[in-house]
Amino acid sequence: MIQPALFLMESIWPSVGGILAKIMGPIIGSKFTGAASEAHAAAMALEAWLASVGIGEKLCDFGFTAADVPKLVSSVHACPGMDGLLAIAPVKADDDLITSIFTRSLARME
Repeated sequence: MIQPALFLMESIWPSVGGILAKIMGPIIGSKFTGAASEAHAAAMALEAWLASVGIGEKLCDFGFTAADVPKLVSSVHACPGMDGLLAIAPVKADDDLITSIFTRSLARME
C-alpha cells in the first residue's frame, strides 16, 4: 500500500519540501525546488513514476472504500511504534490528516 505515500508527501512537502526535492529529485525530476506551492505537482510526479514502474493501483483497487477509512486510521495507531513516529512528523499528524491521506488514496490524484 504505497499509494498513501503520495498524499503523505503532498501533506509534508510545505514543511520539508527542500529536503524532499533533493531526496526525491532522481524520481520526480530535478525541476522541484521545495517551494510549498509545488506540493501537489511533486506528488503527481511521484504518482506518474510509480505508475511507470507498474505500481498504479489505488486503495480502491484492493477493495477499500470510504467506509474502511476509520479502520485504516485505527490501524495506524495500533501499529507498534507508529504513535512515536507520528509525534516526530514534520506536520501535525492527527487523525484528521491521517483520514484525509487515506480518503484521498482511494482514487487517482487530480
